[in-house]
Amino acid sequence: MTSPFLSKTKRTTGTATSTSTGPLHFQSQYDESTTTLAVSASAPTTSANTDMGANTQQSSQTSSQQPSTNLIKDPENPQPPEEPPTPAGPDPPPPHASQTLDGRLLCASQCAYQTKPPYFRASSYRPTTIAKRVTRGVNSALIGHTTDGITIAFRGTQTTSLLDWLQNAALFLSDVDEKYNKYSIKGKIHTGFYRGTKSLWKPLKGILKDMIEVADENGWSKDIYLTGHSKGGAMASVAALFLKRDPILPDPTYVCTFASARVGNSEFRDAYNQRINQTSYEAHLDLIPFLPPSSTTMETMSDEMSEMIEGVLWSEASSSKKSSYKWDYQTLGKRKYINEAGEIITDVTKELDVERIKEIEQKSILSLDEFKEAHCSGCKSEGCGGTYFAAIAGTICDDVECID
Repeated sequence: MTSPFLSKTKRTTGTATSTSTGPLHFQSQYDESTTTLAVSASAPTTSANTDMGANTQQSSQTSSQQPSTNLIKDPENPQPPEEPPTPAGPDPPPPHASQTLDGRLLCASQCAYQTKPPYFRASSYRPTTIAKRVTRGVNSALIGHTTDGITIAFRGTQTTSLLDWLQNAALFLSDVDEKYNKYSIKGKIHTGFYRGTKSLWKPLKGILKDMIEVADENGWSKDIYLTGHSKGGAMASVAALFLKRDPILPDPTYVCTFASARVGNSEFRDAYNQRINQTSYEAHLDLIPFLPPSSTTMETMSDEMSEMIEGVLWSEASSSKKSSYKWDYQTLGKRKYINEAGEIITDVTKELDVERIKEIEQKSILSLDEFKEAHCSGCKSEGCGGTYFAAIAGTICDDVECID
């Protein structure tokens, strides 16, 4: 059975331009680069066509705009030591932002695709600060100061083949302790997600260190939040491990993913959940949170569905191994499921998973349009079901003028 989700189209890079409702005008070149966007001190409340006119600049040109981290001291007149500052906590979100943390992180995950209304201002980025995008090939992340702390949002797949990262998922599963041996983290991790995150990590780490210094100078929260949708959710989880193992950077405060692909096996999941605070949202008729699969997932599928999924998971060259392979990819963190009525279910059981897979088989698996509609994490619009936003940050989508 041929999957409706596969495409032979090659990956390309190009230019994406987005104009937001006021906080920024942002142009990003999707190549191996770092770009920046300025956040306005005021937040517009009406027209979607407002342009505050902030200019896009290369990060090498913006150092003079950022608060200085150098303190000039007079050796002849030493000052008494300052009292250690009280650790800063998150500020209350402004009225135009989502009023829940998970809602703000959902908005930030959308900004990883494109910074446009209503998502950017609803993420609660701090006025007068600079948010930066780091991109290499198909991998991209947006990092900036928010009222919660510092948020890093990873972009999901932007190719015409929604499941391109799934092919050869069995061959990409490798021992995690080779990469994190200082912390004795056991299990196996998807090498593709690891490599994608690592390709962005050096510039992200440098920007993060600078932002921590700026936050410290201004008395802002230095909590670090990671988020992402689809493949971006998987990369957010890997980045949380990078933070956890780094002797200089703080531990991640919280990870919140939406429709995330699975990152590693059951042994890795157990080790990860002991170290990282993560919530993983999944939604009605969305297949991606089940992939790459576990053996239970494959056993639950009908022969027709499992044949189609196997066709995605294995290349022609590696397909000879599939008959003896035992799948063991697992979801990370605390799972939350958004049902058809838009209710958030926190007790996600094996029985519920079986019901969901059966319903996906019946309603969406053979239709690319229905598959994309269920997986989309934006506000409800043509081609997007809006399930995630309706349940987590519904009021953000009320301004229909802000939605393309």
